[in-house]
Amino acid sequence: MDTEEAERYLLGDSPDPEAAELEEHLLICAECRERISETEVYLSSMRDAAEEVRAHPGDTDWRLAHRFSGVAAGAAIAGFGLIASRYDQNYQTPVEVRLVDSTSVTAPAGRGLDLRFDRGGARLEIVNAAAQTAWRGALAAGNRAVVPRQRSGTYLVRVLSASGELRHEYRLEIR
Repeated sequence: MDTEEAERYLLGDSPDPEAAELEEHLLICAECRERISETEVYLSSMRDAAEEVRAHPGDTDWRLAHRFSGVAAGAAIAGFGLIASRYDQNYQTPVEVRLVDSTSVTAPAGRGLDLRFDRGGARLEIVNAAAQTAWRGALAAGNRAVVPRQRSGTYLVRVLSASGELRHEYRLEIR
């Protein structure tokens, strides 16, 4: 994730699919969580500085720079604390789940899942008991996918080719 993507996400300008994908990525990537934190501090500092300039439009001497540095330092501390608590307090490492030979597997509810497959494919689709798609994404290197937490229930995990052809199907119980 680059700084521009982080800014779009924090400003709420990311399209829903992109935002959802980014949130999934943040579950496993400490470096990107740090980038989000740094970007939040920057954006907060810029907002505070803009407010200060609007409040004192004719004040262009050294006092404005002095005020800005104090505002920026305060915003940096507050922003870092907010982001750190937001991501670290609720963060739980995804549970590793190995899906092998089309067997049924059980995983805990309320946790992200680090799904590992014995066979490859290009895409992944998780379908609930009502035949509705619960999650869709790409398989990463090593035939893995990190999936956000799902509700308790029975799911079919489908590994698909790049063209969408079903390659393998696994049963996943989340309790």
